Amino acid sequence: MSIFSPAYKVKVLDVRSKARPSWWGILIGMHVTLFHFFKTWFSGAYTVEYPEQRVPLPDYYRGRHQLNRDANGLELCVGCFLCSAACPTKCINIEADENRPEATYSKGERYAKRYEINMGKCIFCGLCVDACPTGAITMTPTYELADYDLRKLVYRKDQMLVPGPATPMNLKRSPLPMKPHQPIVGGVAPHHQAGAPPAS
Repeated sequence: MSIFSPAYKVKVLDVRSKARPSWWGILIGMHVTLFHFFKTWFSGAYTVEYPEQRVPLPDYYRGRHQLNRDANGLELCVGCFLCSAACPTKCINIEADENRPEATYSKGERYAKRYEINMGKCIFCGLCVDACPTGAITMTPTYELADYDLRKLVYRKDQMLVPGPATPMNLKRSPLPMKPHQPIVGGVAPHHQAGAPPAS
C-alpha cells in the first residue's frame, strides 16, 4: 500500500496528555544554578576582590619566564635552540653568537645574543623548561602580563635575565614556589634574589 493511498492512515501520537507543566521545565533548567547558589550560600564562599586581594598560587605555578645565571654571573643559556625546538607554538626566537676571550657571556662556546619570547603566543606549558639542558630558563609565579599593545608582550633577553650572580636556588630545573602577593621586583622574583631565604 502506498503512503499516498487514501486508505493509508497515519497514527498520530498525542503527547500533550503526557506533557509536564511549564514550571517543571524551568525547574529542570535551573537545578544546576540553584544547586550552586545554595551551596555557595551555606558554604560561606566569597568573591576575591582582585587586585586588592589575591588567591594563593599553588607551588610550581608556571608564569613569566626567567633566564638564569650561574654562581659566577655567567649566563646559563648556551644558545642550543632546544627550548625553541620544544615549544609547540614557536614563540621563542633565539640568535646565537660565539663567545670570545674578550667577551665571554656563558660557559659554553656560544651564548644567546638575542632571546625573545612572545607571551601573546605562549601557552605556558613548561616544555621549554624541561628541554633546557643547563637549567637556563625557569618559570616564575608572576602572571600579570596583560597589555593593550601586543608588541609589549614580546619579552627580550634583558627583561628576563637575572641581574648579577645567581644563588644556588636559581640552579634548580623546576619553577620555585613563592609566597603569594610577592611581585617581581626589578625583574627578579624575591626568592631568586641573593641572600633571600627559601619560600616556605
